[in-house]
Amino acid sequence: MSDQTTGESWWARITPGTTRTLILTWLIVAVSFWLFERNTRQQTTALKDDLETAKSEFEKLKTRLQQGDTSVIAEMDLMRQKLAAFDSDFRLLSQRVDEAKSNQAVARAKVADLRRESSVAKSRLQALRKLVANWAAKASGLMEGDSGRRIASSSADIVLVQDLLCRVRPTEVDLTAWSESLDELTPLLDSTPGDNVEISITAEHQQRLQDLSRQLGHARDTLEQQLSLLDAILKETASQELSEQTLGQVIEDCRVKQENDLATQLAAARDAARLAAEAEQIDELARLESELVEEATRRKAEERRAMQSQAEQVAKAELERIAAETLLQKAKVQAQSDAIQAETETLEATQQLQKLEREFEGDLPAIRNLLSAFVSKGHYYRSDNKAGPASLAFLTSQGALEPTANGSYQMAFLANAGTRPPGGLKNPANPDLLRRAQDLLNKYGDLMVQKEMLAP
Repeated sequence: MSDQTTGESWWARITPGTTRTLILTWLIVAVSFWLFERNTRQQTTALKDDLETAKSEFEKLKTRLQQGDTSVIAEMDLMRQKLAAFDSDFRLLSQRVDEAKSNQAVARAKVADLRRESSVAKSRLQALRKLVANWAAKASGLMEGDSGRRIASSSADIVLVQDLLCRVRPTEVDLTAWSESLDELTPLLDSTPGDNVEISITAEHQQRLQDLSRQLGHARDTLEQQLSLLDAILKETASQELSEQTLGQVIEDCRVKQENDLATQLAAARDAARLAAEAEQIDELARLESELVEEATRRKAEERRAMQSQAEQVAKAELERIAAETLLQKAKVQAQSDAIQAETETLEATQQLQKLEREFEGDLPAIRNLLSAFVSKGHYYRSDNKAGPASLAFLTSQGALEPTANGSYQMAFLANAGTRPPGGLKNPANPDLLRRAQDLLNKYGDLMVQKEMLAP
């Protein structure tokens, strides 16, 4: 009893009642906080068992501490070390959980982007269906109806409509195929999984959805342009008189005429090829005859040289000397002539350039008015995305500079389809103004590139 009383006095002496209470409270709070962290971080079963064991041991330490057992201090130090080790494990586990949540957030963001892309694609498909129905409604009466007869009374509008009808546009088959593809690609994105469920989207799935969305957008924009052009033609011809023929009959007559013209051109080409072949045969015969004459002449000359002696050699030497002098004189004369010709050509080129510059300055107001759709700054009709004037090479490649009806149509279309002001070519453009714009580009195009009024 005396030993026990001595131990209790020593413990009571070094650890006052308040301190003992604080130690016990700290141990309990640490264990509770640890358990709370385990539950929030979804600890493993093994860590849970270890914590339960630690809690039991703390309860035992608490009882022994109340009984005044001095060995509790060493065991408390050991428990602190265990707590430190557990704390390190929990920090590592917490870091891994945060990384997993971050990866999950990135994956969900990608899925959200694809959902937006899917929504855009569905919206574009819906808009495209309306445009296809609108086109079918407007085009159904063109070939036989009054709207087509009004168009048939204008040769320029007939050319525009022919070109428009020949263009590619989406069909019901295309719409069905796009709809089926979209139905196959979107169900996974339309689902609403829980917070702990991840949606895995492959790169090919993502690329196919993005390609389909872009394809639908392009088809929609193309058909909108065609509908806009058709509306403009119908509006322009609304006040024209009805033609005796339907538009379908006029287009068929044009097709037959084009076929006949093509047949005539082919026949003329065949005749020209035959005449060229005959001429080539005649030239070949003349060449062979010339070679025979040259051969006979050469043989006679050899016979004469064989019969001649020293006199012929002297005469030959004299002839060679005269020929050399003649060649020298001819070379000098030719050099002088070439120099004069070069100076003349340079002077003529300079005069022509000066003349072109003067004419350009005189036509500059007309150029700025008629060609404002190409000389103004913009992003269309260029080979890059920089702002600037249109490219002369692009306009040429589109056939806009050809002095034909199609060239005039291309000129009108390009002038009104971009973002630059159409100027004097605003729809409906005057055919004479269109032809004048083509003439200005054909005449001054290279000079305008040099002056940076057009891109190359």
